[in-house]
Amino acid sequence: MRLFRNWFKNSGIPEGKIALALGGGGTRGVAHLGILKFLEEHEYLDYDFIVGTSAGAVFGSLYLLSNDADEAIGRLARAIEILDKKKSLINIAAKKSNFLSNLKEKLYLAKSIFSLSVIGEEPMKEFLMTLLGDHPHFSDLRKPLYVVATDLYSGRDVVFSQGELIQPLMASSAIPGAFPPFSYKIYYLIDGGSTQKLPAKIARRLGAGRVMGVDVGSGFQIKKHYSSSNQVIGRSEEITSNILNQQNLLAADLLLKPGFHDMKWYEFKRYREAFDSGYAEAAGKKKEIEAFFKSRTLKPRGQNRLEDISFILE
Repeated sequence: MRLFRNWFKNSGIPEGKIALALGGGGTRGVAHLGILKFLEEHEYLDYDFIVGTSAGAVFGSLYLLSNDADEAIGRLARAIEILDKKKSLINIAAKKSNFLSNLKEKLYLAKSIFSLSVIGEEPMKEFLMTLLGDHPHFSDLRKPLYVVATDLYSGRDVVFSQGELIQPLMASSAIPGAFPPFSYKIYYLIDGGSTQKLPAKIARRLGAGRVMGVDVGSGFQIKKHYSSSNQVIGRSEEITSNILNQQNLLAADLLLKPGFHDMKWYEFKRYREAFDSGYAEAAGKKKEIEAFFKSRTLKPRGQNRLEDISFILE
């Protein structure tokens, strides 16, 4: 465990590398595979590592465990087919996630008061193990992957890069309210999207001279009507998260933002639509992607104070 506070101090990672920063967004995260498919087809494969939050970590790891994007999407399709026949994350999330958008429903409100989440830990574990296998390790991946989660005890971001993969992915995907915080090692972890929806600043902090960011979030919408204290509290959290996310967007040299049609994070059966959205976004920015990979210009380190953050590297 290392605490990253000062630029590259004792990091052991040379500066000037190329990183992909993959953001969280549930099913919308399948768009990452569409973008990676485009990069494969055009042989833009000389990036050095991936930093992922939540869905970005899950689908980044799926890609790096597979031979290519086609195999990755095939594995996802098989996992969804298997889990759709069971009382699994796919069914449970769709049924219970109204809690996140409508706290007026008394059943979910009561459950939120007397328990840590409306969905237990097991459905997410089952989903990840069906998708990735029982015991995948970071060492099984074709390129380095960094998984971002947030520790409730210390308030710091924790970045995992070694050991078994399932536990860090569960932590990074523990959406507050939907899934319980995840106890792992000395931490009590929640979704890294709480602070790093798009982990571009962490990618720079890990030595990237150039960062391609992929934002698959639902976006920040204007809301003018509030009828309860819960809505006000929820909105205040959205505002804080949005401000933090804007800082990360600025830290990316190239930003890809696939378009979605009101896709909820739990709509797993729309995975192909998300994949196609990612591919279309990359195709539409082909010239920018080409320029990004051909460029030898690196952002001067330490010049942008937005990138000067601290986190724990495991």
